[in-house]
Amino acid sequence: METGKDFEKGEINEVSKKTHDRIKIKSSDRIIIRKKKRKVSDEEKVMSRQEILSLIEKIPKDIARFENKGLMYRTLIALLYLTGARISELLTVKKNQFEYAFDRGVKYLIINNVPTLKSRSKSESKYRPFFLRKDFEEPFINHVRAWLNELISDDELVFKINPSRSHQIVKEYTGKFPHYFRHVRSIDLVRYYGFNSYWLQRWHGWARINSAEAYVKLLGEDLKDHVLSINPSRKIS
Repeated sequence: METGKDFEKGEINEVSKKTHDRIKIKSSDRIIIRKKKRKVSDEEKVMSRQEILSLIEKIPKDIARFENKGLMYRTLIALLYLTGARISELLTVKKNQFEYAFDRGVKYLIINNVPTLKSRSKSESKYRPFFLRKDFEEPFINHVRAWLNELISDDELVFKINPSRSHQIVKEYTGKFPHYFRHVRSIDLVRYYGFNSYWLQRWHGWARINSAEAYVKLLGEDLKDHVLSINPSRKIS
């Protein structure tokens, strides 16, 4: 849990409830104040896959004096979308966790053993794989491959940056925050891959199915709106 400024009990004032959380520490009388985590609002526009890809491709390959550093930035945003993983989970990933495979006539990229860093269930697996189809996700995978080819050691971290810097990169080049792409990917997994609540829960490593059900319900409403918006004069042959 992110720690904020400590305040002795009774000394908290002039802090907006809209921007900060107040958390009481059970083992003491202290209360911690921290900024609220950024969440995706229902009204916030959901980017299309093409819009995300366009933002990625606008990132220059060479940034300042760093040759090919832009490839890492592109990969960071591509993987935030492709996996829907938390930024803290992606920062643990190494080159040797990526594997290309072929099965049932389909080429795909596997990212093995990605940790689930916010699991409430002790019995739940702490690691999960991601399976990314080349035929569906190739434009994004190409950016990932380009950066992996720059890494020399198989045991090398894919992203040698801290969480704070990763947030800055995402904000600078997309105008969004990392968790936004988790939201978009969840919608796309239901919309394009036909994920139900169970599969979405498995993909994200959620301890509870409630979060997954919210996305499935959201897409149900989306389908209803589409059906009801059809011109009544249109005939079905």
